[in-house]
This record gives sequence, structure tokens and C-alpha cells, in this order.
Amino acid sequence: MSWFFPAMPECNSCGDCCGPVTATATEITAIRGFVEAHGIAWTEHDDPLTCGFYDRAEQKCRIYPVRPAACRMFGVVDEMPCPHFPDAASVSMPIHRAIQLGIMNPEDRLLSESFGGTPGISLEEIQLVGMLTARGRPAHG
Repeated sequence: MSWFFPAMPECNSCGDCCGPVTATATEITAIRGFVEAHGIAWTEHDDPLTCGFYDRAEQKCRIYPVRPAACRMFGVVDEMPCPHFPDAASVSMPIHRAIQLGIMNPEDRLLSESFGGTPGISLEEIQLVGMLTARGRPAHG
């Protein structure tokens, strides 16, 4: 199922939003077909929090046409604001609502689990970093 989210009205292509992202089984299937058709390979970055489909040199997503809903939501959903353009968020989509609508699923997997050569960071580690950051604590330290 495809979901429409408004386009990010402002973007400097910095890639800060291109971190570990989850995808549904349907999205992974679409991404797999796209990468195979276009000869795209997952790139391991020095920073495990950078998505392997983000091209640093070109400053763009190499799977943009088939990127997961989580990517489409970043910056335009109140709950996922862009740190550079926080006022661009114009839609509310709490995680429980996204799950109810089938946009996201508790069984979603990290793209790195499906495409990466090394495990990198786990979903549990990402959730822990998010909880610590939400409480105002530094993620590392």
C-alpha cells in the first residue's frame, strides 16, 4: 500500500535524515527490485547511523523513488521534524496511528538487516538512543 505524505518543502540534502530506517516487508521487496534493476549496492559508511543507500558524494538517496514510508515522513510529520527546518512539519502521525494504518509495523526491519553486509547498529540500540535523546540525555557519553 502506498501512502501519500506532502513533499518536504525545504531541504538542503545534508543527509541528516538518512539514518537507520525501518521498512515493511512490502517496501523491502520494492527496494530489492529497484536496486537489482538499477545495479545499486548497499554502501557501508564509517558512521553506522548513515543509511547505506545515501550517496554522500552526490548528497542524494539512491533509492528515492521507492524509499520507505519512514523516509517519506521525515521532516513533514510533526513527530519526525527536520532539525534544520522544523517548521516544515505539517502533518501529525504518531507511531501508534502509523501502525494502525499499516504504514509501519512492529515487525519492520532495518534496511541494513536486509541489504547490509554487516549488522551495524541494531533496532534495539536505535530505540535506546531515541529514548535517551528524548529524555534530554546525550546518546553517547
